Amino acid sequence: MEKSKVTEISIDQAFYLLKHFHGIKPTDRIKWFGIGKNAIEIQAQVNTVGSKFDPSFCDSPFKIGEKIKLGKLIETIEQSNGRKAEVFEFTQITGEENVVPIFELSETEKLHIHTEKRGDFEAKVFTTERKFYTHKLTVISTTSNELITCFPGGYAPAFVSDWMSDREKTLSKSFWDQHLFKKYN
Repeated sequence: MEKSKVTEISIDQAFYLLKHFHGIKPTDRIKWFGIGKNAIEIQAQVNTVGSKFDPSFCDSPFKIGEKIKLGKLIETIEQSNGRKAEVFEFTQITGEENVVPIFELSETEKLHIHTEKRGDFEAKVFTTERKFYTHKLTVISTTSNELITCFPGGYAPAFVSDWMSDREKTLSKSFWDQHLFKKYN
């Protein structure tokens, strides 16, 4: 079973990843205070809307490198911008999926789909309290295996962008035509 080569998480990367966690461990908070982050900046990261790791899977961004090593690599996507996406599967729930296939919505939920601007892209969105749990974790890294981000859930391509090959643009458009973002009430 192939393993990810991403192992080390810098303090800046851990701070960025904090947006995928439900809370902050006191020992982690002290580390961020030590590099000049304030309480408002730290809480803003936690409050960022998006997929969140289940605390029973991982309770600190500093531990995510250890967790990645335990997963089964099920997919690798080489991107034309030099980044690599790896999708791992676990026996336990990793967290909540925030990008959902439209076919998984009820007919009532489908009535509440709307679009929101995300940069230059009009993304489909719906609001619900329903949770979509996942056993997957996606890692995005550079060609030198430096972590860019990771989150619970499967791979979602970037929105259609100029840096993409024609094939990547087609795949991105197809994916985002069939998926949407989940927001909480």
